[in-house]
Amino acid sequence: MKQLCVFAHYDPQGRIGKCVELSLQRYSRFYSSILFVSTSATDVELARIKPLVTGAWTRPNEGYDFMSWKFGLEKAGALSAFDEITLTNDSVLGPITPLANLYAKPHLSRLDVW
Repeated sequence: MKQLCVFAHYDPQGRIGKCVELSLQRYSRFYSSILFVSTSATDVELARIKPLVTGAWTRPNEGYDFMSWKFGLEKAGALSAFDEITLTNDSVLGPITPLANLYAKPHLSRLDVW
């Protein structure tokens, strides 16, 4: 399966914190594509996480996470190429347990959105 993760980020100092980096490391083992969209990260910070993501961009700080997700979805191209799409942000800490365990739940395959 091809899974896309669009990760929205904001930090008042323009940093990508260790918690975000850890999340990206764990997501990178599971998702076939991670698109990181920040409204504040510096070029130095983006360069630091590039090995963990498929793409990393900054955009103007307008429209909250919804606009970052829209931006990322547009960068992804044909969404029909993906079996699953996850929209997340830097306020979600984790994953604490392996993502494979979460997605292995049989009832999830019957859901369109969860």
